[in-house]
Amino acid sequence: MADGGARGVEADPWRWVVLTASFFTMLLNAAVSYNVGVLYVAVLDDFAVGTELVSWMMALYSSMFAISGPIASAVLNASDCRRCVFLSGLLSCAGMALSSLVTDPAWFFITLSIVGFGQSLAQVGGSVGLAYYFPSRTVFATGIALSGNGFGSFTHPALLQLLLEAYSLDGAFLILGGVCLNSCICGLLMRPTTFEIKRHLEKKKTESPSHSFKTTLKSAWREHSEILTDGNFLRFLLTVFIFALAFNTTLVFLPECLIESKGYTHMEAATIASFVGIGSLLSRTLVGFAATDQKIGEKLVYVGLNLVSLLVCIAADNLMDYTFGAYFVAFAYGLYVSPCVILFFTLTFYVLGYDNGASGYGIVLMVYGFASLLGPPAYAIMLQIFGCTALFKITGLLFLTSALLSTGVKQHDPAEEKSGLDDDVTKVLMTESALGTTFGSRNFEIIVSVQEPGTDGGDNDHCLEEQGCTKQPGTDGGDNDHCLEEQGCTKQPHVPSDPGGGDAELRCLLDLPRTYDESSTA
Repeated sequence: MADGGARGVEADPWRWVVLTASFFTMLLNAAVSYNVGVLYVAVLDDFAVGTELVSWMMALYSSMFAISGPIASAVLNASDCRRCVFLSGLLSCAGMALSSLVTDPAWFFITLSIVGFGQSLAQVGGSVGLAYYFPSRTVFATGIALSGNGFGSFTHPALLQLLLEAYSLDGAFLILGGVCLNSCICGLLMRPTTFEIKRHLEKKKTESPSHSFKTTLKSAWREHSEILTDGNFLRFLLTVFIFALAFNTTLVFLPECLIESKGYTHMEAATIASFVGIGSLLSRTLVGFAATDQKIGEKLVYVGLNLVSLLVCIAADNLMDYTFGAYFVAFAYGLYVSPCVILFFTLTFYVLGYDNGASGYGIVLMVYGFASLLGPPAYAIMLQIFGCTALFKITGLLFLTSALLSTGVKQHDPAEEKSGLDDDVTKVLMTESALGTTFGSRNFEIIVSVQEPGTDGGDNDHCLEEQGCTKQPGTDGGDNDHCLEEQGCTKQPHVPSDPGGGDAELRCLLDLPRTYDESSTA
């Protein structure tokens, strides 16, 4: 982002409302899939189907939010964070409602995939908006918002179990749909930033009248293809894939290994596993303080967390022989491993910059999702060969590999940015009544810094310098006009800029007020 635009966003107090909305978007929508373990048992109890079919069903449900990441990022690029999050609530609610009508469990592959796609929109929209509102403290803001996922991993399994006991599986799906629908309110609170507005303006100027949804898809495909030619980004994707193979898969097999290998009861194993969520809740917030320190940075934090996680994995098997040790391992796993997930978002912008960050994050989510989908079958084979004692040893080895690969990831050069915030757009003031309209407010004002009449905007500064004239910052007040005339420079009268570029249709689309002289732009 340009410095001027970034300063304007950083000074906007509404960004804290957006941060709160992002937190609840994660809690009420994106984190719902953490109930996958309880849902797995419920589907087995209600339908006479084999465990293998249900296992793949739940694996798809828990990873779909990431697999559909590129589509979610394309939706975001075609609209904005507000519409993306609002749509996520509608889709997740629809998927849950359709799941309550299922009589053949095979339909869950479709209905739960709809839910997963809705969660993907929530994850992408709720995260990317923070990068626009907190350009200098992105890790800090993302840590707070994604702590909603950590809180959800601790609460959603218990919530689903309570709903199953009170309303059965069908009723539980309906109520969860209502929970997800609340994220629509969060989306309405996410005002478009000047970066998003400028992106709309640029796209409108380059799009032809015959622009269609098919053209949008082609553009998104071309953009993703260009990103995938970046060798630095491919190294980062491999880092993400190796980490994701270990992270979610360990959570899947942890209760089973505690029961079979260590002799804990089912209730004890479930309680121990919940401590991963407690550690995750704390660390997702705290890691932001370290990663925003310029002397440390997100990459060093990621490497450090993986190395500490390696030490935890080395000691895990022996520590879990004792009850306190088992709780400590679960808590430490959530404390040191979970923050790496939020760092993937900020590291994506670290590698690609703001121009391609949103699209790149969609690809990162897709890679993360495929690793989460392939991890359990691969781990199951290895555990059959080596036993449950190898669970954390395999995980630790993968964390070490991911840490070593990440050391070769390089930062994007900010000088290569093609877009950003114009310096003349310094402030966005938006006032909304109640919830505003569904897909945007009809009452917000863009304040554009306007130079005083008589200024040349700096275009003729060289003429003034050659004539030895002194030009005060921002204006010459017309006193130096003779210098311009002697040098043969043409000095155009300044016209206040039109944020809509003179395009009435675009101004309507962006809800831009009529605060400029239309006759001057005709």
